[in-house]
Amino acid sequence: MNSIKRWWIVAAATVLGLLMFTLTALAQEPYDIQCCGSGTVTMLSASKELTIVTLELRGISQSLHTNKVFDKCTWHAVGLNRIVDGKVHWMQYRKYMDPDGDTFVIELSGVDQEGTMKFLEGTGKWKGLTGGGKAYATLRGKPITPGTTQYCGRATGTYELKK
Repeated sequence: MNSIKRWWIVAAATVLGLLMFTLTALAQEPYDIQCCGSGTVTMLSASKELTIVTLELRGISQSLHTNKVFDKCTWHAVGLNRIVDGKVHWMQYRKYMDPDGDTFVIELSGVDQEGTMKFLEGTGKWKGLTGGGKAYATLRGKPITPGTTQYCGRATGTYELKK
């Protein structure tokens, strides 16, 4: 194969690769939401070495991004916290409902104040929702009633709607 043909093949492959990268990057949209909620905390087990609590939470999200994606979504969550050596290992599953009634489900997990968020599935306009990012606690209040929790958290990242 002569050098001109080889050059054209390399150039075409490079352009195709850049085009695919650009289309993928354009399909991803940013999100930045604050979620505040409250709920009940139930002690499953408590010892000096290990404490396990379950949570059932409800709340609402506020978009902090100019695109206002996920703004005013209400949510319901179930979670589990495991406390070992003073570190809180947590996991939650949340179902969000937007103002139109379409829903999506996410998974949150982390240690202490920081973690990750992953989109699992959606309905209606959120069907095919994928992506994720970082999640972290931003504000926690003193429980107003024993066995409850009140807090706010923030999640940032990107999402994509695959058709």
